[in-house]
Amino acid sequence: MIFQPVIRMYLDKFLRSADILISTAVLMLSFPLFIMLFFAVFISMGRPFIFSQVRVGLDGRLFRVLKIRTMNNDAGSDDERLTPVGKFLRRASLDELPQLVNVLKGEMSLVGPRPLPPERFCGVPQNLFILRHSVRPGITGYSQVKGRGYPRDVEEKLKLDIEYVCKKSVRMYLSILFETLFAVLLRFYNNKKGESL
Repeated sequence: MIFQPVIRMYLDKFLRSADILISTAVLMLSFPLFIMLFFAVFISMGRPFIFSQVRVGLDGRLFRVLKIRTMNNDAGSDDERLTPVGKFLRRASLDELPQLVNVLKGEMSLVGPRPLPPERFCGVPQNLFILRHSVRPGITGYSQVKGRGYPRDVEEKLKLDIEYVCKKSVRMYLSILFETLFAVLLRFYNNKKGESL
């Protein structure tokens, strides 16, 4: 279809504008929360408050994704290093908040395939790698809201990521945002009742 590239271009611009507006609003509203979380992490774990990890982004470029620190520096497994404050942050998905800065920098979108470490793509066909990274990675994504509990395997999640890239729309973008919010609230509520995450 001759108009498809033009429609896609305007769609990308619209969603990028939505990313900037929503991320700016959430960061401004959550500033007092950041201050409280900073002191909670500093008291329980010390410095640093933010840590970063190398992930694959748009067009295969590497960038550092930001998160609030949830583990101490002691030796041992991740479960042993995870602090009570860290468990709360993960349960409420608050450790992901700094990724809004990644969104404002243009490294991420609110919605898109989750950014993964480079080593996770060993064995992934080159054409699928290129297609998956033809959009910005997201704080949340189609494979997250459709894949909670099922499917959990990498291949099935990759299929859902590709499906999002091919079907991306304003309606899909908004639907994933609302489903993510609902899923986070539900997960937090269920965990309060003592259920496993």
